[in-house]
Amino acid sequence: MRFGFGVSNFELVDGQSLPAAHQDMLEQASLADALGFDSVWIAEQHFAPERQCPSPFLIGTAIAMRTEQTKIGVYSTMTFTHPIRLAEDAA
Repeated sequence: MRFGFGVSNFELVDGQSLPAAHQDMLEQASLADALGFDSVWIAEQHFAPERQCPSPFLIGTAIAMRTEQTKIGVYSTMTFTHPIRLAEDAA
């Protein structure tokens, strides 16, 4: 059995800045790696002030720099992304 973890399903705490929330997300991914989770998933999120992750591939790169064995997956909303841009980002 494999276990994954969704790191971008965070809510901003009152008074918390977006950079601080992203730092928390990176720390959660590092912890998931240390605990042996098989994968970490990042969701692309737009248009909600309490949840922002406009570039999951960029966050995924930052997570890859902090983890050793965990695979990184991306939930992407094709509705808001041009298919060519999505392919370029994934490549």
